[in-house]
Amino acid sequence: MQDIKFNGLENAFYKLRSGSFYENVNEFNLNFAIFFISLVTTQDPDAPHRPLQLYSLLSSYLYANKYGLTVDCDDEAYQARIEYYLYPTSGMQHNGLIAINTNISNNAYASSMTFKASIKVQEFLNEEYLNDLNHKNIQGNEEYLNDLKHKNIQERD
Repeated sequence: MQDIKFNGLENAFYKLRSGSFYENVNEFNLNFAIFFISLVTTQDPDAPHRPLQLYSLLSSYLYANKYGLTVDCDDEAYQARIEYYLYPTSGMQHNGLIAINTNISNNAYASSMTFKASIKVQEFLNEEYLNDLNHKNIQGNEEYLNDLKHKNIQERD
């Protein structure tokens, strides 16, 4: 059995396309694998079929192929729009029955599948923040104009 150690992301995103042309956009690809593991117990006779059931749920999720979300940045004036496309790069690989050491079972069925994610992160101005800022500026200008009018009226009297 081989242990997988995660040591950080310093070399994971070496092909970012940011620069003078893409000053607010980063695009990169990420290859990854998903493993489906189903423990075999005497109480669960359906263990060999569980990875296939999980795969069917994943397939229905992957059918759309394009996903997106918007998150707030540390600076409240900006938001980040993240769009990603998921592509399977292999079929479902059935590894069969594998030996494991757990308190529940000593065997498990394992399957895996590899994917490629094309990810685009775009930073843009937060419209709500700009609207609030403009509203505050308008209110401040109205107060300033009212003060000027009040001063002009007092000077006339």
